[in-house]
Amino acid sequence: MGPSLAYGLSLADVDIDSVKKGIFEGGLQAGFDFSEHFTALLQFQTTLQNASKIDGIKLHARGFGVTLQYKF
Repeated sequence: MGPSLAYGLSLADVDIDSVKKGIFEGGLQAGFDFSEHFTALLQFQTTLQNASKIDGIKLHARGFGVTLQYKF
C-alpha cells in the first residue's frame, strides 16, 4: 500500500497549442496476497495538473486498475 508519483509524457503527435505534452500524475495503490502464488493489486491514478492550455477549459484524467499476479 502506498502513494505513487509519475510524469506522463505523450510521444504521439499532439497539438501542443491546446494541450500539454507532459503532465504530473499521482495515485494510490494497495495489494493483497491471497496465497504464496496469487496477489491482487488495486490502483487509482489522477492527473495533478490541468492538461489544457486553453483558458476556461479544464482537462483532467482519472483511472482505476486491477492487476492479478501469479508467482511461480
